[in-house]
Amino acid sequence: QPRILETPAFATLTGLAWMPDGRSLLYAASEEGRPPKVWLHPVSGHPRPLTAESPAFGTGGLPNPDGTQILTRASTEGWELHALAGGKDRPVKGLLEGEKVISWTPMANPS
Repeated sequence: QPRILETPAFATLTGLAWMPDGRSLLYAASEEGRPPKVWLHPVSGHPRPLTAESPAFGTGGLPNPDGTQILTRASTEGWELHALAGGKDRPVKGLLEGEKVISWTPMANPS
């Protein structure tokens, strides 16, 4: 069933991605004259910003398979993991300049 999602009057809106549960969209959006933020928009509610403003957020975020974290491009520090439950963002090591992340791969169980 198609649905129209109401958003604030964003100047830009890019990098749309569904959250794994299919109940929310993740995107980067900016207000006129401001750098973008990454937003979480439930299909049955109102959007809320997940991050502070950063020029690097034009690509939005990439949710992990269980929907507890998103991967975002940090302005000059590379990539970061942002926990949706709160807490400190964690830098992601090992990505070279110019590389892009396109998906998550489930990790093997180390047992």
